Amino acid sequence: AGIVIEQMIKNISRMFVPFDLQMPKDGMDKGKDWRQKGTPLALSMFGSQGTAGGLMMKRRVVGVDDTSVALSMDGRGSVAIGASPDAGSAPVMLLQCEGRSQFNTEMGVLDWAEVKRKSAHATSNVGMGAGTVPPSKFHTRVARIGSNIPLSGP
Repeated sequence: AGIVIEQMIKNISRMFVPFDLQMPKDGMDKGKDWRQKGTPLALSMFGSQGTAGGLMMKRRVVGVDDTSVALSMDGRGSVAIGASPDAGSAPVMLLQCEGRSQFNTEMGVLDWAEVKRKSAHATSNVGMGAGTVPPSKFHTRVARIGSNIPLSGP
């Protein structure tokens, strides 16, 4: 039952990744990338494994029209995995994500958003039992009904 519950938590958490969209300070685009603060969902280890490490996600405006703003995102990080990473050396996963979205400025909601994320074992994991958390990939997309989402990938 615990394994089933953990898998459900992973899948439900991934559903919310496209909604994790932090706007720039004061909602104003200053013509440069801005960092997302905290732990972005796209760079989280989903489930009961601990998460500790360095994460960085940046967003930028890539297009503007009368009713919407198009955004692009990329992020990366290294995350120690295990029940207690503070207890000593822990296996490390390397995370990389990219995404794009369109924010409707008239309605104040997302028209659509999509995120791709992949993880891989760090080379330092040799002999550490890194196989307990396998490398993974996911691609998630959400769209507002009636919005015009492009079908091509980022």
